[in-house]
Amino acid sequence: MLKSINLNGKKVPIPVPVRTLQDVVGWVVEHLLTQDRVITKISVDQVAVEVEEGHVASDIVLESHHRVDLRVDSPFDLSLQTLDASRNLTTVLERQIDSLAVRLWKLKENEASVPFVEPFLSDLSLLIDLIDHLILLVSEKLTVTNVKNVNLEIHKVFLRFREIEKNRHWKELSALLVKSLRSGLYDIIGELDGMQRSLFELQTGNNGRDGSSSLSITMKS
Repeated sequence: MLKSINLNGKKVPIPVPVRTLQDVVGWVVEHLLTQDRVITKISVDQVAVEVEEGHVASDIVLESHHRVDLRVDSPFDLSLQTLDASRNLTTVLERQIDSLAVRLWKLKENEASVPFVEPFLSDLSLLIDLIDHLILLVSEKLTVTNVKNVNLEIHKVFLRFREIEKNRHWKELSALLVKSLRSGLYDIIGELDGMQRSLFELQTGNNGRDGSSSLSITMKS
C-alpha cells in the first residue's frame, strides 16, 4: 500500500490504508482540500492521469514503490496562471509581427508556402484557446464581454490569415498582420491587465471578509 504522496511538490504521509489511485484522490479531497481548491494534475511514476471533479479516468492499484504526484490549485491560482501565460504569449507574438511582416512582404505573389509562418500561427491558435479557457475560469466573478469580443476578432483574423495563406497572397497577409492583428493583440494586453487588477481586488475583498487567504492548503477539521 502507498505510504505517502507528493502534493504540490511536498511529501505528505498517508495515515490510512489506500490501495488505488481513486482511494488517494478521495482521501485528499476529504481531508486536505478546502472548498476553494481542486485537483488539477495527477501523475503516477511521472505518467499523467486524467482527473475531473475528483475522479480519475483510469484507476490504478498502487504499491509502496509508486510515486504519486498531485497538483492542487484554487480557481484564483488557475486564473492568474492562465492570465500570465496568455499575456506572455501575446507579448511574444506582438514582437514577432514586424519581422514576419517584412519577410512576407518580400515574397513573390504565389510563391510556395513558407515554413516560418506555421509556428506563428500555432502560437496564435494557442493564445485564442488560452483566453477562451480564461474566460471560462473567471466568467462567474468578472465581466468578460470585452475580452471575449477582442478574442473573437483575433480568431477572425486567424481564419482570414489561413485563407490568405492558402491563396499565397503574401503582401495582403503582411498587411493583415500589421493593421489588424497588432491592434487586436494590444487590446488583449489591455484587457488582461484590467482583468488581473480586478482579480486581485476581488481576492483582497474576499480575504478581508473571511480573514483568511485562499492561497494556502489547510487540513479540514
